[in-house]
Amino acid sequence: MRALRVTVAVAAAAVWSCSMTMQHESQEAEAPHTSAAVVAGREEFVRACAACHGVDGRGNGPVVAALRSQPPDLTTLTRRATGRFPRERVVAVLAGDMPEAAHGTKELPVWGARFAPHAAGAEVTVPTDERMAAIVDYLASIQRTGP
Repeated sequence: MRALRVTVAVAAAAVWSCSMTMQHESQEAEAPHTSAAVVAGREEFVRACAACHGVDGRGNGPVVAALRSQPPDLTTLTRRATGRFPRERVVAVLAGDMPEAAHGTKELPVWGARFAPHAAGAEVTVPTDERMAAIVDYLASIQRTGP
């Protein structure tokens, strides 16, 4: 039964992510003051994280009902880290170096191979470092200091 719930949640997340990407593209023009890295980070966040964490990062994504526990509010990372954005911790969570049970294992995270290095012939390219850094920049940009 759990496997069915996870499968349904993943399918719902994929459909939702596609629709949110299209919606985001129309909203992007409304925020010209935002840096390119933050805009790119928001795009990656919507695709990989928002199904659970919500587009606004507050833990209110559309698949929350299918989850065992409430995703954390990612807009309060700085507050919970006593006033300093925990950049290294966020990178470690995305890279799978700091395990979060809800994210799956490092070998098989819920977002798939999105942030894994890809082998291209004899050389290894790591464009995912830039994508992870962009998500981290986006998360830093949405931090709230008040309630």
